[in-house]
Amino acid sequence: MITVLALAMTGCYSDFEPSLKSDPVLCLNSLITAGEPMDVAVSHTWRYSDGYPGRDFDVNVNDAKVSMYINGDFAGSLIFDDESGRYHGSVIPVEGDIVRLVAESEIYGHAEAEVRIPDKTPIGNVKWNAGNVNCWRDELGVGGSRDFMYMTLDIEIPVHDTPCVDNYFKFDWSTFVPDVGDGGDALINSPVEFYLSGLKYDAEPLFSEHISVFESVFGSDSYGFTAFTDRRFKGGVYPLNIRFDNGYIVVSNPSNDDRLYHLGVTLSLESISPGYYNWLIYRWNTDEGVLGTLAEIGFAEGFCGYSNVSTGAGVVAARSVSTYRLDLYDFMKQQFDEYNFKIE
Repeated sequence: MITVLALAMTGCYSDFEPSLKSDPVLCLNSLITAGEPMDVAVSHTWRYSDGYPGRDFDVNVNDAKVSMYINGDFAGSLIFDDESGRYHGSVIPVEGDIVRLVAESEIYGHAEAEVRIPDKTPIGNVKWNAGNVNCWRDELGVGGSRDFMYMTLDIEIPVHDTPCVDNYFKFDWSTFVPDVGDGGDALINSPVEFYLSGLKYDAEPLFSEHISVFESVFGSDSYGFTAFTDRRFKGGVYPLNIRFDNGYIVVSNPSNDDRLYHLGVTLSLESISPGYYNWLIYRWNTDEGVLGTLAEIGFAEGFCGYSNVSTGAGVVAARSVSTYRLDLYDFMKQQFDEYNFKIE
C-alpha cells in the first residue's frame, strides 16, 4: 500500500546540495563480546555527494592512535591490521567491564565511546518438541544407506531477567553436525547435512514488541528481527517460543556409525548493551518500518542515525553470549528405529 501511495504521489525529483559546513569526523564501530579479543573499525564521515566509499574514495583511517581503557584504567593501545582493516587489542574484556575506546587522528580529530559489557543470561531447562516427522531411507549398497528426516521444531527457552535494571536481549541459532574430517576416522566418508529454516518470527510476541499499531496496520512485521527487552517480564522468567517450520536432515551412513546422529542446534541468547539494541531498532525502522519508507519518499521526517560515539558517528556496542547445545541424537535414533531403520 505504501509503495502504491509513493508512486501515485511522487512525480519527479532533483538533487539538492545544501551549502552547509560538514567537516569529516572520526567514526568508531565495534561490537565487543565478553571473553573474546576485541577490535574496532575507525573511519571518517563523508558527504553523500562525494561518491561511494570503497569505489570513489577510502573512508578507513589507518593511522589513528587508538587506546582502550577498562574500568577507568589504561589497558593498552590497539594496533591496525592491514588484512582486516581494523584495529585489534590484546586485552580480553569480561562481563561487567566498562570499556572506553579513544581514537585520535591528526586529520579528523578526537572520538571516544564507552560501553558496559552486560552480564550473561544463562540458558537452562530448554523444552523442545519435533512435529510432522517424516523419515525415509535410500539404500546405497554394501551395507550402507542414506537416511532422510523432515520435521518442524518447537523450542521453549526460559529467559531469566535480572531485576532493578533494564535488560536487552537478542536470540540467534546455528546448526551443528558431527566432525567428519579427523583423518583416518570412519566418519571421514560419512557426510551429514542439517538444514533448519522457516523461523516463525510472528510466533514470539517479544520479537514484535517494537512495532506500533500504526506500523501493524500497514503490514509491518518482525521478520528477521530477534532482539527484545525485559519490559514485559521485569525480574521474572519468560518462556521464549521459537518455532522452525523446516528441518531437513540427510545422513550418509555407509559405516552405520552411531556418531553420525549427534547433530542438532546451538541456541544463543545474547545479553546486549542498550546501544546495540537502539542501533538494531534504528536499522529496522529505516529498512523495514513504514515510517522509514515514508521518510525515504519525503512524506515523513527522516530518522537520525543512532550513535553513542562522541562525534555522533558510529556505534560501540557490547554483548555477552550464553549458548545451549541441543543434541538430537536420542530423538533421531528413536524415530529411525520406529520406522525400522536400524542405526545400531
